[in-house]
Amino acid sequence: MWTAVYESKGPGQRSWTQQSPDESVRLIEAHGAGPEGSVVDVGGGASSLALALLDRGYRDVTVVDIAPPALSELRTASTTRGHQTTRLTTVVNDVLEFDPPKRFAIWHDRAVFHFLVEPIQQARYRARLTSLLEPGGLAIIATFSPDGPTACSGLPVQRWSTNSLAEFFAPEFESIETFTSDHVTPAGSTQPFSWVALRLSNTAITQ
Repeated sequence: MWTAVYESKGPGQRSWTQQSPDESVRLIEAHGAGPEGSVVDVGGGASSLALALLDRGYRDVTVVDIAPPALSELRTASTTRGHQTTRLTTVVNDVLEFDPPKRFAIWHDRAVFHFLVEPIQQARYRARLTSLLEPGGLAIIATFSPDGPTACSGLPVQRWSTNSLAEFFAPEFESIETFTSDHVTPAGSTQPFSWVALRLSNTAITQ
């Protein structure tokens, strides 16, 4: 499905397109490990965040998505901007199956977790996140808020408040910042989002 969307719609026709990933960049710069820290953007697609971080000198950015055309579009945009190819890694995979050989300092997810509507999927996601983030690492997760859409691109979503997100990932993760914001789609619709920035405990079990 997502491959078809990227093949048939340009950036201005995709509801999730951001001109500038301001919230994400601010959280990463406020709470992250800096340009030396490795970053993974799960479900990032043709990630404007990856491009913004590479522009800022981040050296190890990974984007995971199930749609190959999205990652191809991202690599083309990165090359056009003159980024070193070794600084960007793209991986075609489902986040629930993602199993890289390393851990990351920063995990970013804008609008993937809310598509996981079954408890078993949510538990698998939490296990993946806990095992793939460095102890003390930063996780940023954004979902539709309780007054947001009930579906996206024809798929059902689970809406979360900032409190329910923080509670779901506790006690392994400590909430360090929460807020809500509105995303205005290219078509002009408003989508309310819940955002949480979480810190993985240094003592969390990350097997």
